[in-house]
Amino acid sequence: MNLSQYESRVIRALGRTLFRRERALPLDGDDAEITAYVEDYVSRLPAFEGGQTRALIRAFDAGYPVWRARPSARFASATVDEREEYVRSWENAGNYAQRMTWEGLRTLLTIAYAESPSVREAVGLRDGLDLGRSITAATNQQEN
Repeated sequence: MNLSQYESRVIRALGRTLFRRERALPLDGDDAEITAYVEDYVSRLPAFEGGQTRALIRAFDAGYPVWRARPSARFASATVDEREEYVRSWENAGNYAQRMTWEGLRTLLTIAYAESPSVREAVGLRDGLDLGRSITAATNQQEN
């Protein structure tokens, strides 16, 4: 099950919002190819789980016009500042379901970013090195 163009635009906008070049690494979500990662990830999931993942994306975007009080507003076409403000509203939402929806979506995007070969290279990880093993090895080394 592939992402629709609509869902891809939302993921691309989220990648550009969460992972901006002027932050920790000079690579944004486009450089890390987050949209392609999420597309591949969702296509490998069973149909039900893929549908749930796509629902996370759609639920996040569906709230934007309500939050902006403009029925025609779309997250993907908002300014970076507006997108960041909207993301913060989900991070700090009083509604548990909304916060957990955001946590699921943020986790997926963070994994997509961290697994990107360009990001891994930028932080000094060799190609083909399993990120999970690297973190475990670093933790074990600190304990010794």
